[in-house]
Amino acid sequence: MLPIVLDFMASNAVSFLQEQLRSQGLFLRSGDDFAEFTRSLRGIDRSLTEHFSVQYQTIMPPQGFWIMLTDEWGIPVGTVAARLDDLGPTSLADFWKIYLPRTYTAEDGKPVELKERQPSFCQETRGRIIYLGEMWVAERYRHRGVAATLARLIQIKAFQRFSPVTGLYVWMRPQHASSGFAQACGFQTIVPDAIKWSRPPAARDKNVSVSELWLAGNSAAALSDLVYDLSDEIQRDL
Repeated sequence: MLPIVLDFMASNAVSFLQEQLRSQGLFLRSGDDFAEFTRSLRGIDRSLTEHFSVQYQTIMPPQGFWIMLTDEWGIPVGTVAARLDDLGPTSLADFWKIYLPRTYTAEDGKPVELKERQPSFCQETRGRIIYLGEMWVAERYRHRGVAATLARLIQIKAFQRFSPVTGLYVWMRPQHASSGFAQACGFQTIVPDAIKWSRPPAARDKNVSVSELWLAGNSAAALSDLVYDLSDEIQRDL
């Protein structure tokens, strides 16, 4: 739980961001049942990644939730999800060394392997860490600020719901993370080629391999900054 004043400011920020989305003709749905989330996406031929799919993960309500944007016909046009991983004294890097080989295979069909040394953000991050994923906005709503608003919304809602936390992170395609989009989403930390592989995953995407993804993230202090910045923005709009 956040301190009372910060939590009040966060709630105001959530309302502000939700209104920004509604002003573009979007409707918001949210939940913590990932089977329902999966069913809601079948009509648009989208499926969840291994990190949130009920085929691979068992995410109970205290551990995760999702947000969906729909148009006036109820068709999904945007999604994002959050999952809490309580690592205790284990570093994020060591968590990946256990988790990722169960999730991805290399070109030879064997589990992937990570190098011993990982970027300092991953080596030093421990405790309660939030993973964000399923970030998607339909083509007709891109370049309108919808994705950045949705990203800030999920961060603040997750900060409220899961605190105390160490921080959060998300994977981004290099072209998005390096173009200013990550900063527009409110992320203060950006790590290029964030996972160092000794046996990388097989390429499965025509645009970018999983092995090339960058990390964007925020510490708990940076999440507080995000709340304060949005509070200032709200005051300017009054």
